[in-house]
Amino acid sequence: MASIQPLSRVGVDPHADTLAASGIDRGGVELFHIEVPNTAHGIDQLISKVNSGPVLWAIEGTGTVGRALCDRLLNVGADVV
Repeated sequence: MASIQPLSRVGVDPHADTLAASGIDRGGVELFHIEVPNTAHGIDQLISKVNSGPVLWAIEGTGTVGRALCDRLLNVGADVV
């Protein structure tokens, strides 16, 4: 069954080579799961997948392997924790 709620949060588990992300709605239903390369192109892919209204990004390791994604999101005014 598909959710009728909008995307609310995106959780990202970054690794040296990949970014694994899941998007959930306000009720906690997973709307998507994606794994992309931890590169500028992969970050573009992930952001385009989420291209919807405002969401809260929860990124593990923002000081290490998640830094490039975190910096990119902050530069466009996204909410990141």
